[in-house]
Amino acid sequence: SALGLYLESAEVFGAAMGERARPRVLSLVNAGQTALELKRFDEAISLLEQAREALASDAGDPHQRVKIALTLAIAHVETGAFDEALALATDATSRAEQFPRGNVSRAEAAIVHGWVVARAGDPAAGLRIVAPALDELETNFAAGPMNGDRRVAWRPSRALLTRALNVAYLADDREQGFRIAQALIRTDASHASSLAWRRLTSEPGEVAETVATWQRLAEARRRLDHRYLDALATGDFDQTSARAVEVADNQRALEGAEAALADAVPGYRHLSQARPITLAEAQARLRPSEAMIVSAFDRDGPVTFAITPDRVAWGRGAMSRADVRRDVTALRPEVSSGRDGTDAFARRARRREGFDAGAAQRLYGAILPPAVEAALGDTNELIFVTQEGLSDIPFAALLAGSGHGDGTPEPWLVRRFAIRASTSVDSVRPAGPIRAPRLFAAGAPRFSGSQDLGTDLALVRGGTADPMAIKALPSLPFAAVEIEALGRSFPGGTLLTGDAATEAAVRTADLSQATIVVLATHGLVAGDMGGLSEPALVFTPPESPSAGDDGLLTASEAAMLD
Repeated sequence: SALGLYLESAEVFGAAMGERARPRVLSLVNAGQTALELKRFDEAISLLEQAREALASDAGDPHQRVKIALTLAIAHVETGAFDEALALATDATSRAEQFPRGNVSRAEAAIVHGWVVARAGDPAAGLRIVAPALDELETNFAAGPMNGDRRVAWRPSRALLTRALNVAYLADDREQGFRIAQALIRTDASHASSLAWRRLTSEPGEVAETVATWQRLAEARRRLDHRYLDALATGDFDQTSARAVEVADNQRALEGAEAALADAVPGYRHLSQARPITLAEAQARLRPSEAMIVSAFDRDGPVTFAITPDRVAWGRGAMSRADVRRDVTALRPEVSSGRDGTDAFARRARRREGFDAGAAQRLYGAILPPAVEAALGDTNELIFVTQEGLSDIPFAALLAGSGHGDGTPEPWLVRRFAIRASTSVDSVRPAGPIRAPRLFAAGAPRFSGSQDLGTDLALVRGGTADPMAIKALPSLPFAAVEIEALGRSFPGGTLLTGDAATEAAVRTADLSQATIVVLATHGLVAGDMGGLSEPALVFTPPESPSAGDDGLLTASEAAMLD
């Protein structure tokens, strides 16, 4: 339906404004990209060539010329026309190199060019083209402050990084592949940090003023980039030089604003500009019993790294993103607990009823292909760091084989490994000296238990949580038992249950002294319930909710915990 709308728009704009009208060209480009996504490659090429022809006598819009050439190159690769693809990609890269540093089209052109070279049969040469673009991406990558709902710091698109990872895998360069996988994971995990920036700027003060300065400079950078490209299109050397000076001045001001943000916001660098670590650095963070599993999609499937203190292996699973989504959708309802608080999954799994064993086996093979599985050796703990889509996999429920069906233990992944997840590779901290255990535990909030989690319940109204709706959630009596047992095992810690288990208590706690943090409560996913725009943990709500304490500890709020 989207393709049809774009084609109709192109026809309307062409009839009303002429074939070379910018709106018609944009509609043709959008139609061509949509046809490409639908794998209708010949149609995509035809539409993009029409757009290219419409711009042929137009000296303006160099950015659009580059975009059309790159998309055409991709379409030609898909049809096996590598000579045409190489010519288009080379031309696009040459044009994009004239753009100011920091302009996303420069990196985009280089990465697509490298990908075309790699798919044409020379992955090593392709990676040599891609690598400098990755350096530029890292320099400019920023989760960054937000301006309303619009991001003012650009980030590489998922599709762009997916092609870069494909080049690294074809070239068998694990170090570059690991670097790109981390960028893919950061790109998909950026929503929470972006919301954290919105929270930082919601109240007046020094931080809000500093962020506002950064936002103004970043907005100005967008305008200056456009002015530079317009000058470049005219061929006026003096005007182009003047615009280049403006861009350079703005860049220096942005760097000063970045430094001010780092001073004003503790943890700013980690929150917004995490840099990738090397494979050797990742290995140094692991204990002998641990393995880090890092996985992200390239063009042909999930690429997974198995990293232990003395080994690194990688492999690619034979499943598309759509196939993974299908099997995750089939599995997740079956690993949920029953409404009465008992573990319905365990009962069904023992009987092999209502459980899609085939999906569990396929996902196991996708995330742990043979080369990766073989590298795990005698490790007994897996730390999963995965891209969006893969992070939804219920890792514990994956099956290493078809199962026995004779009453002997099934080969669930959790039977062999302790499993935990991390939001980023950088969040897996080095294995330093073992500190004396100190527990902070909050959970078993006071709920009435009258409302089932599966119903369409509106939790958020007017930007804050509804305390009555939260109180109606199912109670968690065994969470209190768990916390009390942990308290006996680790005496001297902080235990908050019932009325004491509030969002405010968690947010004001000094968690830097804790070696064990336990939050035993309901976890909600964005979209699960009415008004919830990001993941959240639920605590005992106050009688009068506020922005700082409404009973929902959201992902962006959790990102700012000490």
